[in-house]
Amino acid sequence: KDKEGKSIVTPRFDAFKWLGRTVNILFDRNSLTNKQVASAQRKLAAELYRRGAMVKIWDLSRIITSHQDDDLNGIDDILGLPDGALAVTMFLHGTNNYTIFKPPMKTVKKRVEASTSQGDAVYRNNVKEFLTR
Repeated sequence: KDKEGKSIVTPRFDAFKWLGRTVNILFDRNSLTNKQVASAQRKLAAELYRRGAMVKIWDLSRIITSHQDDDLNGIDDILGLPDGALAVTMFLHGTNNYTIFKPPMKTVKKRVEASTSQGDAVYRNNVKEFLTR
């Protein structure tokens, strides 16, 4: 947060090349029920998308449901189980366990504007392809 308490993106994000990178977001299970967690997840996804990444949001509730344990909330809880590493590996190889982030149109416009100012033809083509889906 800045001095006024407004959320801002850490300058460390600028150190990475996001364009064309696939980013996996795996928030805890309570992202489905906690509005603040869900909002943080959406904002992170939108920022990464705006920077040119393809963002996958993983649905951790699918793996936790298969373990039938109410105390499991995050990936760290699952990895602590005797078969946790295997369960996570199988989960991450599943194609139905995530959704591709599709941002609101204002985020798409910011991405197009950024790509135009950067003069990056590949970036603009990716945005055009996304918009025509």
